[in-house]
Amino acid sequence: ELKYIFKMLKAVLSDNYTLTVEKNLDWNYIYKLCKFHHIDNIIGYISNKPEDMPEDIYKKFQLAKQKGMVREINQHFELQMIQEKFAKCKIDNIALKGSFLKKYYPSPDMRFLTDLDILFKDEKTELVKQTLLELDYQIYAPGEHHDVYIKEPYMTVEMHRQCYNYNDSLDTLLDNIWQRCIKVKDIEYAYEMPIDDFYIYMVGHMAKHFKFGGVGIRMILDFMIFEDKLEKDCDRNYIELNLDKAGLLQFEKEIKEILNKCLDDNYQLENDDLINYIISSGAYGTAQNNLNNEILKDGSKVNKIIKNRIKMLLEIIFPCLENMKNKYSYVNRFPFLLPIAWIHRGVTKIIVDRNAFIKIIKSPFNKYRISETGEALKKVGLDKDEIL
Repeated sequence: ELKYIFKMLKAVLSDNYTLTVEKNLDWNYIYKLCKFHHIDNIIGYISNKPEDMPEDIYKKFQLAKQKGMVREINQHFELQMIQEKFAKCKIDNIALKGSFLKKYYPSPDMRFLTDLDILFKDEKTELVKQTLLELDYQIYAPGEHHDVYIKEPYMTVEMHRQCYNYNDSLDTLLDNIWQRCIKVKDIEYAYEMPIDDFYIYMVGHMAKHFKFGGVGIRMILDFMIFEDKLEKDCDRNYIELNLDKAGLLQFEKEIKEILNKCLDDNYQLENDDLINYIISSGAYGTAQNNLNNEILKDGSKVNKIIKNRIKMLLEIIFPCLENMKNKYSYVNRFPFLLPIAWIHRGVTKIIVDRNAFIKIIKSPFNKYRISETGEALKKVGLDKDEIL
């Protein structure tokens, strides 16, 4: 099933690839896995329905494709409106991540975007806020590195003051991106990263996700599209020099190797532990992977793991004041009621879904998953704390 998913993706995204007919596939599993990785909309572009695909599954993929088109239209219109408004207010901006890369997919709606990510200059923070408020956005979550804005019912925009990757070397390189960025044709005050810097940022962003939760098929496809459409124009010396400084050259090598394996019709994907780890991570990674990384951050010695397990367990049972403020309004007004809120939360979760709450409590003690995360991080070179 997994191999056939990649065959279908190649049939849609690659030129001159003919999809073979295969029998006895578990199409419910295929659909659920595609949805888990937010690539079901891409499968909806299959030109001819595979012979064995049930009609109801085919319709689900078609619906995902249609929803993707609608989402892309809305996001494209909103980005256009924001950039036009920014031009009037003289706010320099760079559309990041998928907003740039989607135009290199066969159809831009194939590249699923959860939100719009836009880089701007820190000194424009208040003007950006005022401008987005005029466009009917509300500030949802101000932050140190980026602010999150929402517009009901569907739009989320993250306004980034810097391309923050938890990597000192990359952060220093990208802090100077405004000196190297390229003017976007026909849009005043809108810029793009040079292709080499975009790729370095893409690798750094993926490495951050890999370490703090995991990455899935969607991000692997970004590498496929970049390799097919843009890599020929890159300066590999510049890229390798900066990835090496950042400690991410091994990570890039492993991701490219994973891509090659996934696209090789003869490679046995189910026997590859790293690929299985990526498949189990879904589109955005999992909370369990993130928790495992926190437990392993001081190393794999037994005493260090025990210490971090206890720390994680306490944080799960007794969340910090800021997190509780968002869930219980009375804590926001009266912080001294935090212990009452902990009891309130615990009792509610036990009554509503006792089994799920117990599973969460047990999560720091999942030895197999902790070992799995540790091996995956080691394989791609992200097991050293100084890298990320």
